Amino acid sequence: MSLHYPDSLFPYQIAEIHADPTGFDRRIIAALRIRYAPELQHLFGELRREVQHQALPTYLPKCSRHLYPAFVAAESLQAIDLGFLTLCKAFLLGYSLPILALDRWSDSDAPPERKALCEGFHLVYRAQDILLNLTNGPSLALTINNIYAQVTESILLELNGRYNIPEVDLEADFVDKAYYRSLCGYMSAFVGAVLEYYELPISGDMQRYLRLFGVLRQMIDELADVEEDLTKGNVTLPVLFAHQQVDLHDQLHEYWNRRIPFSQIQAVLLHTRAYEAVYDRAMRLYERARCLRFALEADNPRLIHNISLFYDLKLCQLLRIRRNGWLDNLKEYP
Repeated sequence: MSLHYPDSLFPYQIAEIHADPTGFDRRIIAALRIRYAPELQHLFGELRREVQHQALPTYLPKCSRHLYPAFVAAESLQAIDLGFLTLCKAFLLGYSLPILALDRWSDSDAPPERKALCEGFHLVYRAQDILLNLTNGPSLALTINNIYAQVTESILLELNGRYNIPEVDLEADFVDKAYYRSLCGYMSAFVGAVLEYYELPISGDMQRYLRLFGVLRQMIDELADVEEDLTKGNVTLPVLFAHQQVDLHDQLHEYWNRRIPFSQIQAVLLHTRAYEAVYDRAMRLYERARCLRFALEADNPRLIHNISLFYDLKLCQLLRIRRNGWLDNLKEYP
């Protein structure tokens, strides 16, 4: 199937993804980095003036990931201007940096430093001040607050559930109901903000489409990070699918008490084909996203076609994880 639209920002063919998912991923990320280098340089310069914490450089690569969908969405609608970059700055300060810091702190045994915690609160309120001075500011502030509240609630849910086996409906697709652990919300936050900024309506299907990206991303990460997650006490979908067939309660507590190696858990996951179960679920989510995409393209074909690139990058990750023995060979982009 060809995806060479006349006005595509990054033309490609779907066959390229299946032929070489890692190569395709590297090529697209490099193209995004080159295309939006001036905007990234401007925004990161702004962040360095606003943020004093020494950990800022470690967050910038992930901030780029948050920004790319926003840049692509904005360029698909009209030219990127200074007002739009101010919007991006506010969302980096009020969403990306606090969420990334919370994620980092939740994975650490040490509590956050008082100075870092105070700066985190400051950034959230600084972002509100910036947003309220933009056109459509109150609506933009409401967008970021709603998604920030959902994501932080999901982080708390995950923290409170560590070292326990959660009760999860494994037949649910988690698109129209809450996810069972922390959820990725940057696609909903950033692309939703772009639509708000340009005063475009956000339909129910569009909300589902953007949320579906977060569910798909989380599911794929769980597929690749079983051992890492389990070490932190997070019981993820592959383990839950295996637990449906083999009671893992005792083995998990033995693992958490460092009495057995992960390889014993891994053997059960492979025997029960738990990885394949999560892979199949993620592929169904990807196909659901494609169906929504085709429905949404009737109203704004250029925008929907171009942001669908990020769903195809998730397909790349899904394919290479399967081909690499359920590990991701491109955990960090060069």
